[in-house]
Amino acid sequence: IFAVHPVHTESVAWISGSPDILFAFFFLLSIIFADKWAADARQKRRTSYLLISLLFYALAIGSKEIGLVCAPIFALVLAPKNDHKDAIGPLMGEPAWRAAAPFFAIAAIYFFARMAVLGYVSRPAENATDIVSAILTAPAIFVFYLRQMIFPLWLGPNYPLRPVESIGMFSVVLPAILSLAIIAASYFAARRSFVRTMGAAIFYLTLLPAFFVTAFPSDQIVHDRYLYLPLFGFLIVVATLASERLVAWGSTNAEKFVLAASVVFAVVLGWLAFSYNSVWQTNVGLWQHAVKIDDRSASTWLQLGAALAEGTDIDAAFYAYDRSLEIRKDPLAMMGRSRGLIVKGDLDGAVRDLQSALEQPADSFNAYTMFQLYEALAVAFQEANKLTEAERILREARQRLPIYRAALTEKIAVILYLQNRKPEALAELESAREQAKREMLAASKRVLLRLGMLYAEMGRKGESKVALEEFLAATASLKESATLRDRKQAAELLKQVSTR
Repeated sequence: IFAVHPVHTESVAWISGSPDILFAFFFLLSIIFADKWAADARQKRRTSYLLISLLFYALAIGSKEIGLVCAPIFALVLAPKNDHKDAIGPLMGEPAWRAAAPFFAIAAIYFFARMAVLGYVSRPAENATDIVSAILTAPAIFVFYLRQMIFPLWLGPNYPLRPVESIGMFSVVLPAILSLAIIAASYFAARRSFVRTMGAAIFYLTLLPAFFVTAFPSDQIVHDRYLYLPLFGFLIVVATLASERLVAWGSTNAEKFVLAASVVFAVVLGWLAFSYNSVWQTNVGLWQHAVKIDDRSASTWLQLGAALAEGTDIDAAFYAYDRSLEIRKDPLAMMGRSRGLIVKGDLDGAVRDLQSALEQPADSFNAYTMFQLYEALAVAFQEANKLTEAERILREARQRLPIYRAALTEKIAVILYLQNRKPEALAELESAREQAKREMLAASKRVLLRLGMLYAEMGRKGESKVALEEFLAATASLKESATLRDRKQAAELLKQVSTR
């Protein structure tokens, strides 16, 4: 059932779901070796099992941060096991937590190292809800994920569940009652079985981060990929409980009944997964399906517009962008529509859209979105042959976005070159040469290509060769189509300047 459940489609088909698969792989390996360490506590191999378990746990956390909240599972694994009395009681004892201390240490080291690098625990998402609304929404989220595991009949990359703003009977009270009933039932089902306690712990702890909806955009608070490992824990509880109940009721073929039921469910779920897989074959098909599931999401319509624009269906893309903007004035939707206007030659309309987007509050979009807006606005001015305006807007962008200094400097240099101000263009490129090597954007590396081209044009072949070699070395691992074209151009020019 776990292997064919349709909620796994997103984790397999979408790159955003790959961390869940990696985390599950490393985390389960870590549990296996921790259990071996506990079982072989008196043997010489115990240290090696512990070290291997810690290594896999570190890799699990590195794959996805939800591993930080899963450290208590190791206290359960290492606690004294009694499958006939109380499986939770030993967890309360000091020995279990003392044995799990190395795993908590790994989690603490990762947490503080991450804090030191990033400078914060998490950044709020654009258009995110507040903590009060997140608490009110928690019961509805829990019920949603239960429904997805038991009745996965409505599947998509996004769902119409939104943050709850006020207490209501159907939005908060009834979901809360159902959630508490499910939690209580799972406690009583698990407390006398170590296996079910493990399943419940995996289910609740790996699902817990999905409730931190203050970190998600308000129209993207639930996703199937968050169920990848929680589903495994849920099935452990359900399958073992069903088998145990059948035995208690006097069935001598409990395992056969469970196996037969599993086969039936696997066939049904497999068919649902197979049917849903076709949705993920193309970007346009995916987001057309998504707006059928949730037509009130600005981001979903935005994604559809972007997919349609890539397929050159500009008119359909405009419709999708307009639907997105009707729901929320999203700078990305404005930018997408403006790019379509540039293609259609409506440069004034493109400029209006982009300037309107840049006038949005600074906290409504991130730094890279701002970079893209300025970039598109400069293109619009350049296409309109307003090179002075293009230069002005790029210099303004460079002042506001120093983290993209090299990428913006390359664009300024191009504008200067088009105005036949080549010495100024060269000076700009040389000033950004070292930062171009450090910045992560592929566009930043183009500073080195432009230097190589300009040096070659000026007859400075030795300097051109060095710059081109630096560009090829800096972009060796990049596979974007634009970068591959640039690399081909650089390689051809390098052959020319290398000949005597």
